[in-house]
Amino acid sequence: MGIYLPNMEMPNNCQECVCINDEYFYCQAVNRKPKDENIISRRPDWCPLAEVPTPHGRLIDADELQRQFERMANEEWNKNIAVSAASCFDDAAVIVEDAPTIIEAEEGD
Repeated sequence: MGIYLPNMEMPNNCQECVCINDEYFYCQAVNRKPKDENIISRRPDWCPLAEVPTPHGRLIDADELQRQFERMANEEWNKNIAVSAASCFDDAAVIVEDAPTIIEAEEGD
């Protein structure tokens, strides 16, 4: 599991990062000490932070969505070839709409 910090800017290096422990100077996110050159020059390759582009729409679990589509295709669509493409798209739209939200949509500036 991870955390999402909305409105936080991606740090350029370890010194700017909220994950750094100032007293012992190690990354609290991965319990690891950065090399001296990463302190002010850049983020290390092992940095766990990932940038979420903004603005963005509602973010959902695409893997779970794919599993639901596969179940729908295997259980219903393949058993009844007479199902129209429009009906399949309607079913897919409902699955996407009902997919659990991981991160709420963010409006643009």
